[in-house]
Amino acid sequence: MKLDIPSVKNLLQILFKYEATTAADDALISFAIQERIDYVKTYCNISKIPEIMNTQIIKMIIGEFLYQKYIIGGPEALGIETLALVAGITEDDTTFDFDNSNDKSMDALILECLNNLRYGNRVFLMRFRSVTPK
Repeated sequence: MKLDIPSVKNLLQILFKYEATTAADDALISFAIQERIDYVKTYCNISKIPEIMNTQIIKMIIGEFLYQKYIIGGPEALGIETLALVAGITEDDTTFDFDNSNDKSMDALILECLNNLRYGNRVFLMRFRSVTPK
């Protein structure tokens, strides 16, 4: 798999049903590609990325892209509808209470998911770490 804009756009469509159609999306994808490649090279202390790492890196690129879109435009930028979290449940007479004021918890969940994508599988990355630069 190539680390390029068309590959990222294709996977965004397949995995997340997200259409990256604007020039701003292309610029953000380009930034995410370079940023995540630099991150992996620095983390692993390598100068060239082995092809076997491309699948993990492309997930990190998608995570970075979605993270930047979320930071810029909030959940709506990703097509995420803000959901109310359940605040309480009563079993007799079946009562559900929803807490719409808990947006910080929803933000924290979304950001945690996006950050897990952005930073990838560190156990996998550690296999490629080098003590001396390569």
